[in-house]
Amino acid sequence: MAALVGCQPVSNNPDDVACVNEVCLTWAQLQEVIPDNSSSEDSALLANNYIQNWIKEEVILSYALNNLNEEQMNFDLQIENYRKSLLTFALENQIVTQHLDTAININELEAYYNENLDNFQLKDYILKAKFCILDSAQEVGKPFEKLFYSDDPQDLVSFESFCVDNGINYFIDEDQWLYFGDLIQEVPLQVYKVERFLKKNKRLTFTEDGRRYFLQIVDYKLKDSVSPLSLQKEKIRNIILNRRKLDLLSKMRDDLYKEAVRKNRIQTHYE
Repeated sequence: MAALVGCQPVSNNPDDVACVNEVCLTWAQLQEVIPDNSSSEDSALLANNYIQNWIKEEVILSYALNNLNEEQMNFDLQIENYRKSLLTFALENQIVTQHLDTAININELEAYYNENLDNFQLKDYILKAKFCILDSAQEVGKPFEKLFYSDDPQDLVSFESFCVDNGINYFIDEDQWLYFGDLIQEVPLQVYKVERFLKKNKRLTFTEDGRRYFLQIVDYKLKDSVSPLSLQKEKIRNIILNRRKLDLLSKMRDDLYKEAVRKNRIQTHYE
């Protein structure tokens, strides 16, 4: 550890760095919170900040101890309840880690999706699209546009190879849904009525701020329509896993209760 500078002992005990009433912070305690790879300047700054925060906390604690009555300072029940909560939480985590089935097949995803379509309304417009961005000085002709707009997989391979070789920014994954707001972060469209734009435009070429943009809209879905399953898979997966987790923990509680009853570990003294 870099030497801690700028701090001098304040009590008769050379091991103490700072004291509030009878409580002291020691050099050993301070060294534990300073990273070993700190420079002298950094260690001094970290040490000073820690000392000041420690002093303030101890001053508040000292004031509380001197101004609260015994009842106000009795936290035994809260501490015990907190301990019980931590123990229960630790056990539940162990059960979930060891026994939760996390495998979810497409049939389960589709079943949940189809049964809960009303819960998957789009809050924004989405679309499938291709686009590329060129420096306006780059010369490309009809063959380039033909490759970009082509549906032939081989043409798209040739188009991608051309873009890579010439450092052209492009996106051609026609299977991926994009939020309209994310698209305009890449392609600076000036659109005031999104629905009308999506319905009227399939192919678009324009120049903005020294760049030339090519855009093809392959498909789209309007705001407030049903979101496609592909966009909801992760959400549905988490819902299914959470249901399984709750069921697993409920079964664990029931099983432990039944075992305790069977082994006569439970006694009740009321009618």
